[in-house]
Amino acid sequence: LRYIGIAKRKGMQGVAESEHYSALLSNDPDGSKREALLSTPPDLFIESMARSAKYLLSFRNAPLLGMHLEDLQRIRQPTLVMHHGGSEAVDEIHTRFHAGQAAHLIGSKAAHLIAGAAQAPVVT
Repeated sequence: LRYIGIAKRKGMQGVAESEHYSALLSNDPDGSKREALLSTPPDLFIESMARSAKYLLSFRNAPLLGMHLEDLQRIRQPTLVMHHGGSEAVDEIHTRFHAGQAAHLIGSKAAHLIAGAAQAPVVT
């Protein structure tokens, strides 16, 4: 919802200059990602973000996005549950509590919680 407000007040340039998007765009050597973001019509961005927020918020109290408690309890394979380590002030939907709850529901013998993991980790 934060980026909807920025887009309404400052347009796509404001979104690009926000802490989150400027970090995403920092690895854009040819500028194509920045160009794509800036060329997005603000109304389309706002509509897409609102639709995404509605979906994400529907899982606000679920341990994992799109998974019911019963689904987690049926997992028997060794499982790695990762949390990006951000505070609830940064990410109020994907909390460390919910990651820990998911690991617990899967079962302590099968699940491992790694706090502070990147959202897109590189495994070698």
